[in-house]
Amino acid sequence: MKIIESFLEKAWGDSIDNPSLQDIKTTISETQKMDFEHGAFWVGIFGENGEEEVLEVDKNLEMTLILVSNNPVELKKTAPSWSSIERTYEKFLSGDTEAIKDWIRNE
Repeated sequence: MKIIESFLEKAWGDSIDNPSLQDIKTTISETQKMDFEHGAFWVGIFGENGEEEVLEVDKNLEMTLILVSNNPVELKKTAPSWSSIERTYEKFLSGDTEAIKDWIRNE
């Protein structure tokens, strides 16, 4: 997917427009220090053809990929580590959402 816009939202209320990978790394570090109620964040991306996808992670390493459409679909997976989450967000920010879908569905 060619990304035209993105955002990062933190469960504790902060947000960043068009986040970088460094913003994600900082947010991961902050999330690890948060309580369970606020220990989550999500990144949304918008494609040039109106696509919208959201990738959320919580303090328990549970990732949810939300494919936004008329009938939203949620795909869930528990990541093995925070470094795996970081790599997944790197792919997500580059628009390689098909690789993420395959990883969630098949591993």
